[in-house]
Amino acid sequence: MNQKRLVIVGLLVSTFSLVVVSAVAVLILRKMPAQDTAITPTSVLMPTAAPATATQTETPTPTHTSTPTIEPTPTFLCDTFENPAHDGYINEALWDVHTNNNIGINQHDGTLVFQASRPNNPGALWINPTSGVEVSLQNYNFIEANFSWGPNIENRVFFGITVLQNWSPRVAYSCDFILTEASTVLHCSGIDGQQMVSPKDISVVTGQAYELRFEIDPTTAAFVIYLDDTVIDTYNPPFPEKWLQGQMSYDIHFGADPGSIATGYVDDVRFGGLK
Repeated sequence: MNQKRLVIVGLLVSTFSLVVVSAVAVLILRKMPAQDTAITPTSVLMPTAAPATATQTETPTPTHTSTPTIEPTPTFLCDTFENPAHDGYINEALWDVHTNNNIGINQHDGTLVFQASRPNNPGALWINPTSGVEVSLQNYNFIEANFSWGPNIENRVFFGITVLQNWSPRVAYSCDFILTEASTVLHCSGIDGQQMVSPKDISVVTGQAYELRFEIDPTTAAFVIYLDDTVIDTYNPPFPEKWLQGQMSYDIHFGADPGSIATGYVDDVRFGGLK
């Protein structure tokens, strides 16, 4: 099989007394079985640590409980993972899968399951909508999905959504649920090159399912992030022209530190364009 090279820029996020760790790793990825034409994104963000002074921990307040003001339409992808024909893996007509083989993925009982089972090395798996790679902000500017996880967590795992602009240096915005034995937070941050921009930690409750939604204004590149229809973050990129002029990719991802145990669940993914 042909090999594809993927440069992974590691800007891993955590909370409190940890220091910033930046790493660049080159993984040689093979196409997944029965996947003939997967487009590999050129960069994916993967967590480690952020300084305590750079983040603020917040709990969503009821003052922002209004529903999104822009009704998304049309939806170019909607996957509820309920088609039994794809149980045991994933619908490859809808998703490109990329992995270093340390994380398991399995559609089962109407949900998509990510599994970390004590990998010896850092684990990473991400999925792109086949319609959501190398696209313009004018046509594709929202994504949402439901996230939940099992109670048995060891060490540290993270999963969430990244929007990546294929500029040089890379720019992106990412939100990750960071799960440890002691705590769970939702970490959101812009990325410009290898610098984190406006990082924020939002308190979440372990054992609860959450709907995470990104909306991006196609005229200004301003981001609005919702958690269960509550606005939890807004982000105005320092160089909006990078978002407005280039091509971008969307992904849902799951990663784990070595020795980690966790199960994450994703459901009801919608992706497309705003009115």
